[in-house]
Amino acid sequence: MRYLSLRKFLHRCRIVLDLLVSIFLLILLSIWATRYLLVGDPVVAQIEQLFGTDKAMHLLLGFFLPLCVGWLLRIYRRRRLTQAGCFLLVAVAYAADEWFQSTLSYRSASLDDFLMSVTGLLLAVAVWYSLLSLTSPVYQD
Repeated sequence: MRYLSLRKFLHRCRIVLDLLVSIFLLILLSIWATRYLLVGDPVVAQIEQLFGTDKAMHLLLGFFLPLCVGWLLRIYRRRRLTQAGCFLLVAVAYAADEWFQSTLSYRSASLDDFLMSVTGLLLAVAVWYSLLSLTSPVYQD
């Protein structure tokens, strides 16, 4: 009986965590979209000041975006190779974003921005696999 109540509690905790991660992901995506839609608007400058610099924003988005997407897609239930493929797709998305910026007259692409995003991604991958190694069962021979 006690096992079922613990199971229900953990299920509710995961639902709440999913909701929080979803809200955080929406905030990240809205920040990303704001930079395209409201170019030159004071709101964009205020958002950049909130993060400190443009590079810090790339680093933070590069770190949190793959973690949020990975959690919501439940890639931790997949094989490690599939997880790595998902993180590689995120890196391709960052490259596509920088390329897309180079095609716009009011935006500029920067290798530094891409490298900061990839640095954030690599930190996220390190945290992801560290947490997986901590939570995976330990087998002793």
